[in-house]
Amino acid sequence: MTTFHFSDQQLDSDLVTSISSLLDSVNVPNLLWGNYLLTVYGVPTVVDGVSFVVPDALIEISFSTLAEAGFRPCSRPYACPHSNSRQPPYKHLHIDDELAISLYRKSDVLWEFPEFEAALDHDDLNIMCASDVRLPPATLGRGRGRFPHFSFVRIPSASRYCEALILLLCWGYGTACETYWMAILTYMLEYVDGTDILDEENMRDGYKQFYHALKPLWFAITLFPVVTSRKSQLKWVCPKAQSVTISLRQHCSSNRLQARNRASFSIQPGKIRSMRFSVGFDRPIANVVKIVQTKADTLHLFFRDTREQCAAENGSWRFQVEIR
Repeated sequence: MTTFHFSDQQLDSDLVTSISSLLDSVNVPNLLWGNYLLTVYGVPTVVDGVSFVVPDALIEISFSTLAEAGFRPCSRPYACPHSNSRQPPYKHLHIDDELAISLYRKSDVLWEFPEFEAALDHDDLNIMCASDVRLPPATLGRGRGRFPHFSFVRIPSASRYCEALILLLCWGYGTACETYWMAILTYMLEYVDGTDILDEENMRDGYKQFYHALKPLWFAITLFPVVTSRKSQLKWVCPKAQSVTISLRQHCSSNRLQARNRASFSIQPGKIRSMRFSVGFDRPIANVVKIVQTKADTLHLFFRDTREQCAAENGSWRFQVEIR
């Protein structure tokens, strides 16, 4: 058994490797999961800890092993954000007050995934190691990428991960979880699709068709502010070769004292059926309050106030648009 003991090490690939090795030492097969997994794929996202999926029958020994290694039990289980997230773990411990180690049962998130007790094979279509050279390196503006040193930490292949997301999306249809899983699948489409690790042809029948059908429906536009002479007006432009210009004005209702963001833009081809507004890469934070179509290709959209969140992201706003 490994002699690892937690003594306030920072969360990085070395600590993740130590946690995975600790589980391996008590014969608990495990797969990396959650936002830390997304960063390994190259998706830029907020990391609020590290998560692992383990077989259902071994969830308790996984928890007790990590506790014995010095990770802290949760001191506020009913108020902890990790217990009340869109994807709450079955068990979790803490690295510090903010960062957690989350444990998920295989039957809760990877119920159709093949068993992962077998030894890792380089040609395995289901599992790869977190230091695999096919994974992207750490890149500014992207995720952490592959582990810099050889590691036995195992991750789902990107194709199998997307299949799992599709199942979770269908399972959460009509609930608040649907938005969460769709956001993650959208990030995979935007940042990982077409790379060395994600080819839809490697997906199984049914999943492949579903994934392919999503491509023409979703795209993302990252907008950067251009300061104008009027403080009350910002002009937002898309740096890519797309004909998109957004003028944003702040409106405040005197009787409600609630701000509104008004965005108007033109885009071709297709009509916009719905638009989802998000900041950063964690999850959508606001939905459209009102849509008014003034011309065939122009919509006016009213959002809930998001100025504080925008400032936290240094003025970079991300719009996701669904085209029908």
